[in-house]
Amino acid sequence: MLVKDEHNRHKIDRFIREMISSQLMYGVEFHACDQTMQTVKLKASALVDGAKVVPSGAVDLIQLQQKGYAYIAW
Repeated sequence: MLVKDEHNRHKIDRFIREMISSQLMYGVEFHACDQTMQTVKLKASALVDGAKVVPSGAVDLIQLQQKGYAYIAW
């Protein structure tokens, strides 16, 4: 969901991609798991501007929850 248009192999719906862009303008941070990116052979340069690569998405979630952030599954 965080890839630039030219890397959108999974044909993520345009509406969702526009919502991500909109949220970035409001300062929302999106984190991408580097382990997953390596598995699917995706480089950081393929991500939308503003997306942050973290070493492990699971560890990142745990650390954010320890800081008081809430995980909302959708």
